[in-house]
Amino acid sequence: MFLIYDNAIVGTATQAENLPEGFIALEGPNLPIEEVYLDGSDIKAKPPKPSEAHYWDGELLEWKIFHHDVTSFPDWDKLISLLHNSPEWARAYAAAERTLKANTAYTTLLTTLSSFRRLENLEFAIAKLREAMSGIAGIGDFTSEEITSINQKLTDCGFDLQLSEAL
Repeated sequence: MFLIYDNAIVGTATQAENLPEGFIALEGPNLPIEEVYLDGSDIKAKPPKPSEAHYWDGELLEWKIFHHDVTSFPDWDKLISLLHNSPEWARAYAAAERTLKANTAYTTLLTTLSSFRRLENLEFAIAKLREAMSGIAGIGDFTSEEITSINQKLTDCGFDLQLSEAL
């Protein structure tokens, strides 16, 4: 016998007499509580659980599969791969060969890409590199096309970061 309170199975009983106030007793299948459910005024056996990924939905009275939103994380290795040997990377490397400021910014960018892997550090490193490149005659900041290309690479790799045209 199953004890029902407030339209929910709350326990079992061996007899239907002397129940606490608000409780009722209903006959049902000879199964543990976790294998039955209350359907109106009837106790019914749950159908077999399809998999461990399923859970019992007490409102719909059926097995549901757990769906969770998959949070995508930036793919740092893919970004490194896309940047390597790109015109933007060559331009940044050329700047790094010309001044200490650009070399420091380039090194910061390399360290961020390969070790730190934090979006804030990436944003800072790119800003410092662009600032250093802008001060070098014959190199300058990334072109509009290069910025578009970098932004596409960032998007393709799942980064929530886009470079603006202006510093």
